[in-house]
Amino acid sequence: MTTHIDPNQFIGEQPITPQAEVDYSFSGFLPRLGDTLQTFGHEISEEDHRLQRVSAAVVAAGTQIVDRARVMVFVLPTAFDKVLTHAAEQGWNGYETATASGLAISGIFGAYGYAIGKVFQTSVNAFPETTATVEENHPAMVGSLKKAIDGFPTKDELEASQPQKPTEGYEVGPYDTSSTRRGKVALAIKRGLKTGFLFGTTSHVGLAKVDEHSNRSNEKRLRAALTLEILSR
Repeated sequence: MTTHIDPNQFIGEQPITPQAEVDYSFSGFLPRLGDTLQTFGHEISEEDHRLQRVSAAVVAAGTQIVDRARVMVFVLPTAFDKVLTHAAEQGWNGYETATASGLAISGIFGAYGYAIGKVFQTSVNAFPETTATVEENHPAMVGSLKKAIDGFPTKDELEASQPQKPTEGYEVGPYDTSSTRRGKVALAIKRGLKTGFLFGTTSHVGLAKVDEHSNRSNEKRLRAALTLEILSR
């Protein structure tokens, strides 16, 4: 015999009502995407913030186009060739040439990666409502990216460690998800390789903002990811 429970039945004076469910199926993707874009459109058109947010969106889009075009694929070999040519002209030995080329490549790539990440972080800060909507409307995408990139605590872990979220966002160290030295080293290696060859720095700062990490925490994560990204090269 099956017992059917009416969700609207009363216990004492309090009715039990089912919570509204969000359609996270594929068919519900377009409405959720539309809601996210609508929120973005509302924020960017607000009169008091229009110039700031339009500028932030344009700069972010421009740097992302450059990043997606993989300009470093052309810049780094050219820089390396220039260093080798200069080293040959100056009669440098192998150690001097290797040191100079390593510093040149690391310096260029490090400055580029930091600039891309920092610009995107600043741009995302200009759209707080849109950032919150991304996590609400696209939890599967956000969750998958966080797992792929490594080193992101879950929302439950954040709330358990900091029940009273600081005004400026959660304080999260870049290695908080690993408790042992070996685990931190493994995390650093994995994150460095993935950042260097797959995700870049944009994904780190973007997901950290979606997860409500503070700007200071985001900066620490950016530097940690970038350091291992450079070494992975």
